[in-house]
Amino acid sequence: MGSANWRAAQLKIAKLHTKVANIHHDVLHKLTTYLAKSIANQGFYEFRRQLEYKTHLISVRYTCARYNTS
Repeated sequence: MGSANWRAAQLKIAKLHTKVANIHHDVLHKLTTYLAKSIANQGFYEFRRQLEYKTHLISVRYTCARYNTS
């Protein structure tokens, strides 16, 4: 068992962790919404072209899965 100060500090840390997790979740949600709107407005081909170009600039491996309609 710990002192009251220790328990209060642990509670404060837990609240901060929750706040950071919520901010992280919110940013991801807003980013994916933005990307979905961008794809809808530009068309997927242009979005994919820019993604390939920009990942190449920062030396990140980009792989696009093929979509088979048959």
